[in-house]
Parts: sequence; structure tokens; C-alpha cells
Amino acid sequence: FTDLLDAAKCVVKALFIRQKYMGLSLQSFCMTTARYLQELSERPLDLDIYEEEIPETSVSAGEHKHIDIIRELETFTQKLDLPYPDLQEYIADMNVMMALIINGPVLDSTKNNILLLPTSAVSMHILLNEMKELAAQKKVPHRDFYNIRKVDTHIHASSCMNQKHLLRFIKRAMKKYPKEIVHVERDKGQTLIEVFESMNLTAFDLSVDTLDMHADRNTFHRFDKFNAKYNPIGESILREIFIKTDNYIEGKYFGHIIKEVMADLEESKYQNVELRLSIYGRSRDEWDKLALWAVKHRVYSKNVRWLVQVPRLFDVYHTKKQLYNFQEMLENVFMPLFEVTINPSSHPELHLFLQHVVGFDSVDDESKPEQHIFNLDSPLPANWTEEDNPPYSYYLYYMYANMTVLNHLRRYVTTPQSKRSCCRTNMASQNVLLVNCALNVLCGGSAVI
Repeated sequence: FTDLLDAAKCVVKALFIRQKYMGLSLQSFCMTTARYLQELSERPLDLDIYEEEIPETSVSAGEHKHIDIIRELETFTQKLDLPYPDLQEYIADMNVMMALIINGPVLDSTKNNILLLPTSAVSMHILLNEMKELAAQKKVPHRDFYNIRKVDTHIHASSCMNQKHLLRFIKRAMKKYPKEIVHVERDKGQTLIEVFESMNLTAFDLSVDTLDMHADRNTFHRFDKFNAKYNPIGESILREIFIKTDNYIEGKYFGHIIKEVMADLEESKYQNVELRLSIYGRSRDEWDKLALWAVKHRVYSKNVRWLVQVPRLFDVYHTKKQLYNFQEMLENVFMPLFEVTINPSSHPELHLFLQHVVGFDSVDDESKPEQHIFNLDSPLPANWTEEDNPPYSYYLYYMYANMTVLNHLRRYVTTPQSKRSCCRTNMASQNVLLVNCALNVLCGGSAVI
């Protein structure tokens, strides 16, 4: 009983931390959980068992705010007093969560619950209520498994089509656009038919097996092999031509196949997806290029929402001299978002595209070891010029901090001027989607919107 009580306190502590960070970033928290947490907060439960004293630091809060909100917009955001997560508090909460993760009673109780739910509890529910559920389902008109609304999540746009669909599209493109220049090699343009001739292939030779883009057991826990599966026939040039937005033909083929997938979804009516596109943070114009592709090819559907994933590849870009420090990567990712929020006319295509963006994600090979531990002695982004990649927690804090400020700023500019308590700048109201962000502070979580 003592172990169970200790584990329950730990779970409650984790839920309080999660509620705090979700509230700070304007994401709605589960009402049922919030109600129970409210009742618990009114009673002394000795939830300080993992509290740590926050050490003094030589870095002032003003310096961190200078980084979090991004330099060029600091004055503007200070006038609005937009909230952001405190670095010291974040690290203290992170240390609490790391202590909970390795806590023995917590591991035992959560493991038991996970094993219990799909076996005993669910089996007992089926035995007792199966006939009642079937009778209740029959009473609902025009609803069954096939016409309830379903959402497919965590699907990258470059893999949203099935293999047969991609195969048919490639064959159709070879017949319809054989003489179109699709790639430039050594200052010489190559037509689509010439690209395939260089690989000794014809449209007749192509099959699902030769595409070899299906995930199998060899890709499990092998991020390198998983990424390699995105290359049709194992050729990166075909990936660039058919499933990239930024190429010689300006993502024409990719836009066409995405629209075909959208048409299939609209025809099925009840199936929705969240497709993912990548922003790397290598240059400031990445957002504009992606938004221009989306607007030009009209990849819009009421059945589709877009998520943006930011690969944690700073070390790769730093080694290639594409980025000098981590602050530069942050500015490349977030500066256009702040600019278009304040002035939509500065990035008109991006303003339209953001109305269909619902989230961010941080992605990388989770099996790679991390050499650095994020704490108050870690260098600020402007001073991170090391060869090693920043740790996962470092990425999450600075991405989450900027997204939190961005969320509050977007809410401010979408609020009617008559309802603002303070209006120090002349900004037109925008009918844009409020971007909500939550930080999953549990082990293996990601920053999502």
C-alpha cells in the first residue's frame, strides 16, 4: 500500500506539471482530469517529495527572455507582456520528471496498469456488456464503423499515398511528361525519360516490389533504414523529383499526388488525416517556399490539416557551415512566424498556409546517445557553437518557449481591438487559426500543437 500511495503521488505531481505547461501555452486540458486535480489541490497531499531547490544562476532572466522571444521582437513582446516558461522552473520540473521516470513504485504500478487494461479489464467489460453495446449501436441511425469520422495521425506527406498509388502516378507521369526537364545535373537539364534511362529502367519495368518503399521488420529501431525507404527504387533523385516540395519543378508532381490523395479522402467523406511537412531551420526563406508550394498547388482540403516537423539536425548543418549557432536555427524557424503574425502582408502565402497548420513536432533518431545534459550551466542558443547536437530537452525548451510566446501573440492579434485591455500597436485583426502548443513532459514526449 505504501508503494501504491507513493506512485499515486508521483502521477499526481506529473499531472500538475503537465497541466501547468499546457495552460501556459493555451492548450485546453482534459476537463475531467482538471476537475480531479482541482479537488486534490485543495487538500494537502505532500506533493513536495521530489521538489528540488532551484540554485542561483549567473544568467539573468532578462537574458533568457532575450533569447526566447527572439531579439528583433523583444521590445514589441515586452510591451505586450507575453508569458513564456522560466528556464529555472523548467529545468527543476524536468529533473522532477526524470526522478519519477526511474522511480520503482511508479514503474511497477504503471506497468501493471498497462498489462491489466488490455487483458482483465477489457475482457471483463466485453463479457458483461457486449450485447448491450451491440443493441445500442443498432439504435443509432446512419452510423457504423465505416461512416464514423476517423483521423490518421503521424503520417508524413511524402508517405501518405500507398505504394500502388505512387507506382501508378510515376507511370502516368512518364507517359504524360516524358520530355519535361525535371532535374539538373552538372548544369545540364535531364528530362524524366532520361532520368529513368540513366537507371536502365522503363515504365514497364516498374512494380511495387521494385519501388521497395514498404516498411518491414528491418526498419524497426533502425532510423537510417526507415528513412531510406522514402527513396523510390532506392534512388534519392526520384525522391527529389516526386515527393519533394523544393526541387527544379517546384514540387509539381508532389503537389499533384497530394491532391489525388485529398480527392480520395473527400470521396470517402469520413476519413481525415494530419499530414506532416518539414521545416529544417537552415535558412529564413524555408517557410515562404513551403507556403508558396502549398498555395500554388492548392493543397487544401477540409479533410486534411498540416503539421510541421522540425528535425533535430543542428549538428549536421553546423558541420556543413550552414548554421553558425543554435540561435540562428531558432530565428530561421520562428522569425517568419512572428513577422506574419504581426503583419500578414509581409508573407501573404504563409498567412494563408498557417490557417491549416495545427501543430509542430520535433523528430530525430531517438536511439542516438546525447553527450550533453541540459541544466542552468548549458550555453545559451547564441553561444551554442559546439559540434555536438543539443540534447532533446534543450531543443524542446527553446522551441516550446518560442511557440508559447507565438500562441499568445496570435491570440492578441486575433482578439477584437475593443476587447483588448492594452493596445499599444496598430495591428489589424486577422482571421487566423490560434496555434496551441503543449509540452509532453513525460519520457519520450514531443512538443506538439
